[in-house]
Amino acid sequence: MRQKTALILALLMLFALLLPVVSQADSGVAVTVNGVTRTLNWDKINIQNGIMKVLVLGFDKKDRGAAFGTLAVIAQGKEILSKKAQDDGKGGCTYYFDCSALPDAILFYPNDDTGRRILLWKDGQFGISSTYTGEWTGTAVPKEGGEEFTVTASLEFDGQGWFKYRREDSAGMFPFTAKMNGREFTAKVADGVMPVTALKGMLEYTRSALKAEITAVFRDGGEETFTITFTRTKENEEETAE
Repeated sequence: MRQKTALILALLMLFALLLPVVSQADSGVAVTVNGVTRTLNWDKINIQNGIMKVLVLGFDKKDRGAAFGTLAVIAQGKEILSKKAQDDGKGGCTYYFDCSALPDAILFYPNDDTGRRILLWKDGQFGISSTYTGEWTGTAVPKEGGEEFTVTASLEFDGQGWFKYRREDSAGMFPFTAKMNGREFTAKVADGVMPVTALKGMLEYTRSALKAEITAVFRDGGEETFTITFTRTKENEEETAE
């Protein structure tokens, strides 16, 4: 009898360990909606019967989470919006998802007209390090010689970004999707947007500057390499300050 009881307890403990419940206690992210600022942070994730629940803390007791904004997760390569939200009256709101896999990232869409997508959390192995994300301005110097020119670039946590340049004889802006492997990166440019089909190179962050060597790959098979020293835009410096 004792052996059976011990076996049952062991199985129950193992089952409890296998349940996908995750919690954390970070400092949170400040989110402002219509002049009201709340510091939001996910607190607990629970998955059961194909439904994932994400508890977000930081709302005021009088707030309604769904009214303040919508939660989304990135899981198994796709973004999923919450299907409903339930407030606890204590500053917490539980968002429900049709999802049975732990997320790679948790996003918040404020309920305003800005269309912002705010990153509350991401797995350290997912996407792009915060070292490289943000909006940048720099001067590109062709390695084979030629006039320097101004470039701006933006890179988000999931690798989505855009690159804009203006040269004496041309100018353009194109979106891309980037992947990082250490300091090396590769980026695929959206089809049919520009004669550039891909970017590749190295990034190195030192002090307040991002030094890059970037090679543009053209549709005809040609390549051109530039060295660029980027600095964050002032507005972006404030947003990413730790």
